[in-house]
Amino acid sequence: MVTRTDAELRWERTAASSGIIFVVLVVVSLFLAPLAPPVGAQITDIMRYYSDHRAGVVAANYMTGLAVVLFLWFLGSLRAALARAEGGVSRLTAVAFGAGIIALAFQALAAIVAGAIVARATVPTTAFHGLAGGSDLMGMFSDLTTSSLAFTAFPVLAFLAAASLVMLRSGVFPRWLGIFGFVAAFIQLLSSFALFVSSGPLSSNGIVGMLSLITFLLWVLAVSVLLVRMAGRAQVQPAATGRTAR
Repeated sequence: MVTRTDAELRWERTAASSGIIFVVLVVVSLFLAPLAPPVGAQITDIMRYYSDHRAGVVAANYMTGLAVVLFLWFLGSLRAALARAEGGVSRLTAVAFGAGIIALAFQALAAIVAGAIVARATVPTTAFHGLAGGSDLMGMFSDLTTSSLAFTAFPVLAFLAAASLVMLRSGVFPRWLGIFGFVAAFIQLLSSFALFVSSGPLSSNGIVGMLSLITFLLWVLAVSVLLVRMAGRAQVQPAATGRTAR
């Protein structure tokens, strides 16, 4: 007969592994469609992108939806581990959890707007030249998608910094992971310049943006693997030794 602690251990490991699957989904979505045009791109480039890559954008949006669900599960597991380590009112843990939710909201917004553009992008690009304000509207929606993705850097920065600070203070995770989290947070800050830079390494299609995504995914992957290894310890130990005072 499976004991309650065994069942909790199994569920905790499953929830902790959601971060690994999240990373896989994000990486796969990157190969489904190329990066969207940067802020301020020409309307012809915007329409050509969404027309030529319609299937890829739709598939990537669906993968984003699945990734949002998995990241929520990952956030729950990380929040539990950080709260146990921080103790007390767990302010930093609350900041990390809230920032993660906000980041997901911006990602979802970008996917929704991109889906709306795709639905209208089947019209030939030449047909938009004669529409009063039509080109500006499509350009605005495209910029909204790109700007939402760029603005995600701010909540992700807060998420990484708060979680990493708990790691460094408590030692619940290896020290190198906390330091790497702060490095990743700094790169997120640099990537936020894509909000007003349309070309070069700091643009939405530049090397800094890609580096910010890579470091974030590596951090999530490392945390998720460690959470799986740590899973169940908090439940099993009290069952064997009894409740201890902190």
